[in-house]
Amino acid sequence: MVSTPTALAYVDASVLVRTLLDDEPGHEEAIRALSGARGRAVSWAAVQVEAASALRRAARARRTADPTIPARRLAAMLSRPDSLMLLPGADPALIPLAVDIAGRQRIRALDAMHLATALTEGRRVADHHPLVFITADSAQAEAAAAEGLEVLVP
Repeated sequence: MVSTPTALAYVDASVLVRTLLDDEPGHEEAIRALSGARGRAVSWAAVQVEAASALRRAARARRTADPTIPARRLAAMLSRPDSLMLLPGADPALIPLAVDIAGRQRIRALDAMHLATALTEGRRVADHHPLVFITADSAQAEAAAAEGLEVLVP
């Protein structure tokens, strides 16, 4: 759950994918974390590409009886205004910040972009409310905490 009802949750791809695939470890916990943020959840728009790639790999591995179900869940989630707002990642300061984060933290490039987006656009959208970074990736959780974000690992 997001720590306070008015907190804004920044949702990483690792958590989003866990909510879409029933056989993912931590599936139920990810669903609870995301439902606790209903109406107050954001992510970088590129999360759609990350999720689509993960869903394609799951379909090729025949992890679901009907491979269209997770993709339909994602489309439904993104179409509901109370579910997940996508941030464009268009702030010009984002790239230098992500480069800086990648230089300080032991994380992948896309994870650095998620952190930079949370720290700039996420905080801007959160306004004066707390921002909670939700991720199932332990390295990213550690980096987010080191960058001053409150972290929730479902």
